[in-house]
Amino acid sequence: MGSINAEGANNVAIIFGASRGFGDALAEAFLPTHSLFLSSRSGGGDKWQERAQSSNKIHCGVLDVSASFDELFDYCRAVTSNAVVQNADEVVVIFNAGCISSHSYGADNVIHSNTISDDISVNITGFCQLVSFMLSTLYDNNLKTKIRFINVSSLLAVQPMQCFSLYCAGKAARDMYFRCLAEENGRSSSNSKFEDIKFLNYAPGPMPTDMVEGIKAKVANAEVRKMFETLPLVACDRSAKILRHILREDSW
Repeated sequence: MGSINAEGANNVAIIFGASRGFGDALAEAFLPTHSLFLSSRSGGGDKWQERAQSSNKIHCGVLDVSASFDELFDYCRAVTSNAVVQNADEVVVIFNAGCISSHSYGADNVIHSNTISDDISVNITGFCQLVSFMLSTLYDNNLKTKIRFINVSSLLAVQPMQCFSLYCAGKAARDMYFRCLAEENGRSSSNSKFEDIKFLNYAPGPMPTDMVEGIKAKVANAEVRKMFETLPLVACDRSAKILRHILREDSW
């Protein structure tokens, strides 16, 4: 079975939330050695849609993580039934899609039910559905190959921060969901359906993304705003390359 870093190997990277920022950097990092299946609310962004027109290695799709059960399932089934995916030596699935609640910008502690519902719909419900659908459709299509699931996590999954209660709760929930899946599907589990599958929570570090810029411009809490204004940032492409190295070593 080919290495995840082998030039010319039949490898696939499926990236949810790939249109900009870290998602865009991930796509760039995996492109030299992987066929890409990119999704976002904008279909991977204009940049990737244009590149897809002249490359058979790039596939772009429009997907809103808060879409209906049927829409999410149909998208996952369409991706995993693609011949490129079915014939792959290795498949990396990266869950980068998410949002930051408007509550994080506010000055009070009152959270309206609609805000909570919208946040959970994207960051927890949609995430869990996507992961479960990818697992189900990969198995349904008899994909017996090396599979790596990556949850783009955050330090805030384990460290509380003012103004970010919903965001922290969402990241913590995603991390625990992956940890449970690792137990259920690991090599030591008698219930695992897959021959070679691993789950990784990867925290890329604070990066110069639209989310960070939005926090600096909009957050009402002066202490939090000052922290983000002076926070050392990790370049998106550097963090993406670190993840590629972790996957190449495959030692977690």
